Amino acid sequence: MQTKSQTDAFIINWWKQLVQKRKFLYAGLLFGLLIGFALAVFLKPKYEAKLSFIINDAKNNSGNYLSAITSQLGILGVNAMSVTDDRILFLSNSRKICGQALLDSMPGKLLIANEFIAYHKLNKLFEKTPEMQGFSGFVHTDLNKLNYQENFAINAILEIITKPNYLQVESVKKKATTFVGNTSSGIIELTFKHKEEALARAFLVSMYQELTKFYLKAMTNQQQELVDLIEYKVDSVEQLVSNIDKSKARAIDESIGMVRVSGRINETQLRRSGEILNTLYAELLKNREVARFNLNQQKPVFELVDYPQLPLKKNEYSLVLFPLISSLIALFIAVMGFTTWLVFKYKSDATSN
Repeated sequence: MQTKSQTDAFIINWWKQLVQKRKFLYAGLLFGLLIGFALAVFLKPKYEAKLSFIINDAKNNSGNYLSAITSQLGILGVNAMSVTDDRILFLSNSRKICGQALLDSMPGKLLIANEFIAYHKLNKLFEKTPEMQGFSGFVHTDLNKLNYQENFAINAILEIITKPNYLQVESVKKKATTFVGNTSSGIIELTFKHKEEALARAFLVSMYQELTKFYLKAMTNQQQELVDLIEYKVDSVEQLVSNIDKSKARAIDESIGMVRVSGRINETQLRRSGEILNTLYAELLKNREVARFNLNQQKPVFELVDYPQLPLKKNEYSLVLFPLISSLIALFIAVMGFTTWLVFKYKSDATSN
């Protein structure tokens, strides 16, 4: 009971002291208000580059043709991958896509990565790092060919720009119903915010291009291998047909005037081989066209909805909200500071007594 009474007394004393020191609190509130207003006026706004696209998945209605072709060629069947939002969301934040996007060029043939280094003054960080001594910028433009220093620089840039306040990747979901939860609408929205307008747009556009390029290759890799294999077989059989035709012509020339059937055996064999090769060649040509058609059918298509155009949307700090938040923070700090001082004073008085 004594402890509770002491606590109640402390709270009452704290409130009385706080009321007496209200001018101090008003000063803190005013100080926070002025600081917030100054920051809202002088801080550089962020530019928002936004890009959205619709995913049109591969068409799987021609799988039977592919299975027939692959069985004829004696190779494993080809299964088409499906484009999913989760894959797109993961890849959009991956080092593979973002890193390669940084190695693309801005208008004026300036590498995006070098511009990020200049803006964020990362050279000062590199000067303090022994491994980065002598680094003057990127030489290679292929992520897989970067040296140690270039990989270090890429990682430093990605650590900054892949934060949520810079890069956001969202999947637009359909509204849930009583029977079905949120489902994908096939629309992906990329947003990148930066204080440099041209840099924000250049990086987002490059990121989208690298994403589509990578996905197109990944989704059609097996189908492309099948087309390449058929192309190789077509070229080989075409060469054989040409050689057979030449040999057959020579055999016919040599057999002219011959009465004996044994003298025409070579010509007969070449005719039969030529017919077999011509049949095989015609079948391969048909399969090649079917494989090419199926390859086009398997290509996922990203159809742009919104594309970032200059001038970009400018996200400025609110002259009302920002000072209000700043003043509330200052008031909270002032109250906490006063409370801490009072607690120490209370303990000091209790010890002396």
